[in-house]
Amino acid sequence: FAALDFSADGKVLTGGWNAKRDFPQAIPEVDGLIATAASRDGTLAGPDPCLFDKVRSLAKVKGYAGGIKDTTDLEMLEKQGWNFAVVGKAFYEGKIRLEELEKWF
Repeated sequence: FAALDFSADGKVLTGGWNAKRDFPQAIPEVDGLIATAASRDGTLAGPDPCLFDKVRSLAKVKGYAGGIKDTTDLEMLEKQGWNFAVVGKAFYEGKIRLEELEKWF
């Protein structure tokens, strides 16, 4: 697995999100990828709807993180083709309950 953090303008973040780099044109495919929409992380603002197109061809298994606020967001991510999602603040704040997540286990 690999993990990439993306800025709101689609650049890859490095150095603890302090530096932006252009998205490489040629990246070797990996078995799995977690893509984080860093500008949405911890905001409950909803997922970045454009991020999937950026990472579609990079991995067989794709996970999304950043801004998930409720199960409607999870359903949208599933329809886009994400294989899993990292749910943080929505879970901690009780906006998504464990029982609601069971359908995705």
